[in-house]
Amino acid sequence: MSEKLLPSSPVFYDPRGRRWRHVKRTYLALGVVITALAAIFIASVLANPLLPRLNLRQLSSLPKKSDIAPQPIAVPKTPIEIKAKKARDELKKAYAVTPAVPAQRRELVQPIAPPPTTTPLTAPAQFTSKPLSIGFYVNWDESSYASLERNLNYLDWLMPQWIHIVDAKDGASPIEVDLDAPALNLVRQKRPQIQILPMLQNLDDEKWQSDVLARAVADEGSRQRLIASLTQFVEQNKFGGVCVDFEEPT
Repeated sequence: MSEKLLPSSPVFYDPRGRRWRHVKRTYLALGVVITALAAIFIASVLANPLLPRLNLRQLSSLPKKSDIAPQPIAVPKTPIEIKAKKARDELKKAYAVTPAVPAQRRELVQPIAPPPTTTPLTAPAQFTSKPLSIGFYVNWDESSYASLERNLNYLDWLMPQWIHIVDAKDGASPIEVDLDAPALNLVRQKRPQIQILPMLQNLDDEKWQSDVLARAVADEGSRQRLIASLTQFVEQNKFGGVCVDFEEPT
């Protein structure tokens, strides 16, 4: 057998480093190419694509369903219709220049029936096994009067929203009364034996006046003036008392 001769030096031995320079340049070129491709890919993802411009009309100018609907044929108006339209236009003009007359409150245009004198009022209802039927009434709701008229024969007490406290200045009364004449007349004429207990509130202009309430009961003198005003109001109208409804006190 012949022996295979081994080379005297390594096959890949490159003492001058020429092969390594070629490899390094190849790797550098590949790195630059890969980096450029990656940059182009990222830019294409983040940037808006440049699309061709289409000269399309806006959506608002496109035909609508009403545009293709058949339009009614304009029929010439008759002389009667022309006169009616002219009269209607003149009426609108006259109504526009006519000053509005403010409506009067119902209690100002309708006198209040006096409290019963010959027929004595019944004693206040006692708490027995039969529950009391109490009705609440407000002036600002027309349906409240209709409900009172419909259920008057079933009520024992009526608590209308007729009193609220105000700031008492210069010795003025600390309460303001807002009687509703139609409701009061209805009760006095049909069922005078019903106990009327007006509701005293610290509500004014749809807001709970906690500061006004605090001043009205701040000291003994203020409380006595409030009690005296309520007593005088109840005695003058021969009511059964008052129902106190103070909310949101400070």
